[in-house]
Amino acid sequence: FLLLINNKMKLLKNCLEYFKKSKIIKIIIWIIAIVLILFIGVVIYRIPTVAEQIKTKEIVADIHNQKLKIEDVEGKNLPPEPNEKLNDLTLEGIDVNQNGIRDDVELAIFKLYPDSARIRSGALQYAKSLQMYFRKDITNSETFVAVMQKNSKGDSCLAQTVPRVIFPKNISYEKMDKIAKPSLILMKTRLKEIEKLVFNTETRKNKQEENYEKYMTSYGEKPGEDCDIDPFILPN
Repeated sequence: FLLLINNKMKLLKNCLEYFKKSKIIKIIIWIIAIVLILFIGVVIYRIPTVAEQIKTKEIVADIHNQKLKIEDVEGKNLPPEPNEKLNDLTLEGIDVNQNGIRDDVELAIFKLYPDSARIRSGALQYAKSLQMYFRKDITNSETFVAVMQKNSKGDSCLAQTVPRVIFPKNISYEKMDKIAKPSLILMKTRLKEIEKLVFNTETRKNKQEENYEKYMTSYGEKPGEDCDIDPFILPN
């Protein structure tokens, strides 16, 4: 009888141990399941962010790949004069020859600098970079910085069209400023001419300011040449 009781006690003990082990296994399975669910949730949550990052990289690359072509400088594909009202209906305006420069701006630059391909090249590149402020895919700081970097290169390229000032040795700062002043004035004048052409309506001016307020952040200059076309290969 005692032996029977002992056997039953052992059986009961084994059942309890099995139950405990089974319960632990279930808990482990539940923990693994919860972790997997959380991981899948994070992945799904991150999909739009990752997609946006990929899209941003594509836009930035496209912005930096926009280059002025020699055909644009030579005027081989000049557009017709656009209708002013139609041209000003949208931020982008009319660009029939699709070179990234608004048609009215392109034609105005050729009228301003008919005899200098070098100045015309710098002016067209600067205008092309300013036109990028109106791109619909400028939706964050990364894309805006890319536009700013292109704008900086266009600015610098146009500035290179101003005659260089050579200072004599041992010159005072006062005389240096006096000698450099005409070139600085000329540089600012050329830059302002193009800015006035591109931002010719309040809507376009406001868009530039809006982008600055929403997306402006610190950034560095992008390495590489400032001019899309080497000014020294141009005839004048």
